[in-house]
Amino acid sequence: GQVVFCNHSLSGVFIAAALMAGDPQTGVMALLGCSSATSVAYLARLDRQMVSDGLAGYNGALVGCALAVFQPALPFMPPALGALGPFSSGALGDVLLTIVVGGLSAPVAAKLGPMMAPVPQWTVAFNLLALTVLGGFAAGKWYTQPPPKPKPVKLPDSTPKVIKDFSFVYDHPGMFFADLCEAAACGVAQIFVVPDPFAGLLITAGIFCYSPAAAGLTFAGAFLGNLSALALGYSYDQVQEGLWGYNAALSCLAVGIFFVPTGLPFAALAVGGTVMSTFATIGVKTVLDKVDMPCLTVPFCAVASACFLLGGRVPGLVRAKTPHSPEVNLRAYRSP
Repeated sequence: GQVVFCNHSLSGVFIAAALMAGDPQTGVMALLGCSSATSVAYLARLDRQMVSDGLAGYNGALVGCALAVFQPALPFMPPALGALGPFSSGALGDVLLTIVVGGLSAPVAAKLGPMMAPVPQWTVAFNLLALTVLGGFAAGKWYTQPPPKPKPVKLPDSTPKVIKDFSFVYDHPGMFFADLCEAAACGVAQIFVVPDPFAGLLITAGIFCYSPAAAGLTFAGAFLGNLSALALGYSYDQVQEGLWGYNAALSCLAVGIFFVPTGLPFAALAVGGTVMSTFATIGVKTVLDKVDMPCLTVPFCAVASACFLLGGRVPGLVRAKTPHSPEVNLRAYRSP
């Protein structure tokens, strides 16, 4: 549950169930990566409280999710393994990668913590390791299997980049709102690289077990992130898949976990961080799309760090002394 800042075992159960329901292969790989990272943390004698709280395993879980979806080792697998079935042929190499790279995430995260202090390390270890692996395999594929030269044929662009006709929104507001809610659920699930609205609802329920306010912030962040992408003219199909919602959801949730909900300044930071996540996603995607790489949660890490550093520098923004749920942060702030 620590991927979404939930130090609650029941939250972890809901999230594991969500991944199994949305994509069993991703669920298995997430558990494998988390187990590998936790085991390495124990063997390396890392801080026991950190391990007990799940802080040693969440980057490994995300590594497993990313490798299950992007499968960087697939082009290098022997063709004979195809007879073993799609899971074996497509994921055998990535299982080994998950064990190794997921295990490495624990010591990497332990080193990053002091280096990034006082800013939390977020999911930087996951991004660093996953992008290194994906980039390395992409370079190896290009070197061993260079792409054919493109033919000089200009095809019309059929991808809708800008929505020019908003009559559907005005004529059917209820249906449009329902679509955005489904997209927000997909955005929550895309935190774990699973584009499934039911999985997103289960994850939201898991967060609700830890904190109802945190669950609301997560879903609202995904909703607003998707709406921002639509307002900027991005593909409705991508919005429906939640690709513009997950970084925004994490940024909004991070504000709720690390700040005291004191009123308008808190709300402004939550909304501003959510919208800025959309712009950060545009920037990161523009760069990484050129090398056929996913942006993962890099935009979230950048925006959440900026939001965190605003604490104590902007009047009315109060960082929580001991970050917890928004409800607990507010009670601790009000107590003498």
